[in-house]
Amino acid sequence: MTIMTLAQARENFLAALETLRSSKVRSALTVLGIVIGVSSVISMAAIIQGLNKFVQDRVERLGSRTYFISRFPFGTDPSHDFHSAPILPVCPNAFEPASILNITTPILSGRRRLT
Repeated sequence: MTIMTLAQARENFLAALETLRSSKVRSALTVLGIVIGVSSVISMAAIIQGLNKFVQDRVERLGSRTYFISRFPFGTDPSHDFHSAPILPVCPNAFEPASILNITTPILSGRRRLT
């Protein structure tokens, strides 16, 4: 590996400036493309970070007094039959949900009962 001398670095820099001066439109379009690319990457990162913060705030706002209402009992797999074995293993040290609310109510569509 050879190290570039100061004279070679100066010569390369002057050649680059001469190339930029000779093709101004090409240079301007290249700079514009770089600016647009960097701006779009920064914008997308900011949008994703903002959406993550929004979702996190909404979940935190649910709080500990939230009731989760589900058609299936907690811990069962709805893709199997309704009375299948629980997915979660029975563990005495596991935290129980704060509130489980089982509501059975008929679902009506017009005058027809669906459940």
